Amino acid sequence: MSFLASGHPETSSSRDPLRFPGASVASASPRRPSWTRLLRLGPRKLAALALAYLFLWAVRIALRRMPFSRFRSSLSRVSPLARPHLPPLPFCWAIGVLARRLPWATCLIQAAAGHLLLALSGTPSRLAIGVRLEGEKLLAHAWLESAGQTVLGFLPQESFQPIDRVD
Repeated sequence: MSFLASGHPETSSSRDPLRFPGASVASASPRRPSWTRLLRLGPRKLAALALAYLFLWAVRIALRRMPFSRFRSSLSRVSPLARPHLPPLPFCWAIGVLARRLPWATCLIQAAAGHLLLALSGTPSRLAIGVRLEGEKLLAHAWLESAGQTVLGFLPQESFQPIDRVD
């Protein structure tokens, strides 16, 4: 348990990733179990969380089991489902929420899972991978763009030189 500057214990609701942006911290009850907060999300967001969790795991396993070139080519061949059931926004939200709880969900895993989910829902997206040199270190970052906006991987991409894009 950590303490705030005032000396009072910090509740888990003050840093709860399931809260919507702009929601008041005081509106979440610190004694309410997390499963009741999940149930209040509604069926669409619960489905988006479940699918995002499965796809994050699938991408993680695929990146460990196959060469990146094969993984990249499989990403570019995904076709949309005949009848998509969820709009793209809950997918990106769900991946962002889960990524804060899963330490292995790197920017590449998040962007690839988002790309797959958006492609299956029929929303065009582009996975971008960029690098930059910082001193003697080469840094890499992956992000996901849709409709000209970054939807996952919010870092200043201007400082990264794109080296690969998957449509």
